[in-house]
Amino acid sequence: MFPTLFTLDGHIKAPNYGPYQGKIYFTIMNTNPLHLTKFHEFLKDAKIPNGTEEGIAQSGFAQYGPGDCLIGRDLRNGDREETDELLSWITPVDASCLECFDRKDVADLWAVRDDILGPDELRTPTKAVFQDGIWSGGVAWERDPLACCVQNASRCYTAAFSHQVPKTLTSPTRGVKTSSGMLTPHHVLRKRLIDVTARIGVHAMTLSAPAEATLLRQRAEALNFPRIGNSDNYYFSTMQLNITPAQGPDAATAKSKFVEDLGHFGGKHTDNDALLAFSHLLSCSDLRGDERPGIFVLLTFGLYIVLEGFVSCCFSGRHFHGGFPPHAQPGCTPDPRSYRVIIISYPSSSVFDAASKYTLANVGNNVTIELPREAIDPQYDNVKADVTPTSIAADGHVLTSADALINYLGRALAQLAHKVMGEVTIDELIQVVFGRLLWPLKRCTCPT
Repeated sequence: MFPTLFTLDGHIKAPNYGPYQGKIYFTIMNTNPLHLTKFHEFLKDAKIPNGTEEGIAQSGFAQYGPGDCLIGRDLRNGDREETDELLSWITPVDASCLECFDRKDVADLWAVRDDILGPDELRTPTKAVFQDGIWSGGVAWERDPLACCVQNASRCYTAAFSHQVPKTLTSPTRGVKTSSGMLTPHHVLRKRLIDVTARIGVHAMTLSAPAEATLLRQRAEALNFPRIGNSDNYYFSTMQLNITPAQGPDAATAKSKFVEDLGHFGGKHTDNDALLAFSHLLSCSDLRGDERPGIFVLLTFGLYIVLEGFVSCCFSGRHFHGGFPPHAQPGCTPDPRSYRVIIISYPSSSVFDAASKYTLANVGNNVTIELPREAIDPQYDNVKADVTPTSIAADGHVLTSADALINYLGRALAQLAHKVMGEVTIDELIQVVFGRLLWPLKRCTCPT
């Protein structure tokens, strides 16, 4: 059965939202291996409730709303609040509480959402198609060859980095590929999407969970993983855009089409995210009729979130979760312009656990420079390679003097750096170089 949820008046791990504080849900977790095995078997058979009023009522799930949080206690840790864990939270934002987020960030999100969906008269509920050299239907984002969907999920799109499991290789997703560094309108829209989503996600972390944010920042600095959106994003290594049209009123049909569009992401699932980190769900619907907004479900804890308007929720993708699409009222037809847009920012284990190498640069035809995990993870800092192949760095001292060896290695690193930096576009180099040159001037105090 689902864990028992209590509500508390206060807790030291709860986010401080002041007058906008919602419910503090609290659960006690039995982490005994035998119990966890039984609980996992129970969750494998548990169902995501239909997002209709009837389906929600029958589920018995608790509603999780703005300002709410979920705190868990390991039964083995006693009754001290200090050892409890903040498991999830919903940063409050509505017309009366925009100060929880920067107003510009929220406005930028709505603008990006509108550009993803495009003009009303061109939208259709079905995915865009390319026929006879012309794009038609769907939404604006999809009408571009760079909108590459996730395998078996036709309306899910990796926005930033992707991980190739067979090669244990992390690279920018193919949808960001440029020609000679030139940005197309799709690139610009993708860049804006990543930028505003990162700004909101970073604020959701630092405002709501400052202690956890500090620890994650230390981890990110130690690993130097590539930060997406901006230099303050220490918390999410990639993003996924999910686009969902409003469905008809029949729950079974709505669910079937939802899974058809989003693949397994539309059903009950867990993600291979990093432990002790958080995913960030950002929902921004554009429902034009009188449709019900649908729900997001934290199945492990029996909680559901109504995805109406702007919703910012942090949770662990390691827990079972899923959703239900926006849908028309009984006896009604959904407006063909109505869509729900969700961006999931998440901490991929390949990055946060240093379980992958990175594609740094392509320096020739089929010649790629990769940064291996052994150069990323500090646990390898004092580990000497015990391998058969020789190398100049390890064995070159047998062949020449120390001065000659260090001179060569220094020049070789400069050659390597030159090839890597040669991939960076001129505009980006100029921006960074001038920024570095002007930085001391910004800090100096001119005499009067």
